[in-house]
Amino acid sequence: MKPKLFVALTLILLSDYAQSESLGSTGETKAIALGLFEISIPEGWQYETRTQPNMQVVTRIFHLDRDGALEVSSILNLPIKPTQDRIRLMTNLDSSVNLTWQKWGRLNGYQHDYTEAGKFYRQWWLTHQNKMMFIVYSSEVKDEASRIVIDEMVKSLAIPG
Repeated sequence: MKPKLFVALTLILLSDYAQSESLGSTGETKAIALGLFEISIPEGWQYETRTQPNMQVVTRIFHLDRDGALEVSSILNLPIKPTQDRIRLMTNLDSSVNLTWQKWGRLNGYQHDYTEAGKFYRQWWLTHQNKMMFIVYSSEVKDEASRIVIDEMVKSLAIPG
């Protein structure tokens, strides 16, 4: 099972989202509260939040002039505290894949990059207290400048409360 599919299934089982939809953009870099989390989005980047048929809420952040998008899914109020070992299991990556526990702004967790079918993916499994976020950046084009911007957005993430 691919990591993205496994985590999506886990999110479906553990999530308790309210239905919402929105579309927005920013004129300058600023922190934006998107209900379940806050993030700083640079000028020119837009976001849309949609509720999928499984009631999972996903926020997609993108730039009209660049390839790729960042998608943020989050779980709130997990019944157990997500430890490093539990989050490592949620990645569904083979144990031979070396992951390092890192700090991403106010959140901690794992990050993993891979290429599949010619597409680049960067994934994060981040936690704060008993809350967890799953984030995926995907792009057809190898664009290091966009990846740097994406990493800065991920570092700006915060879960209120």
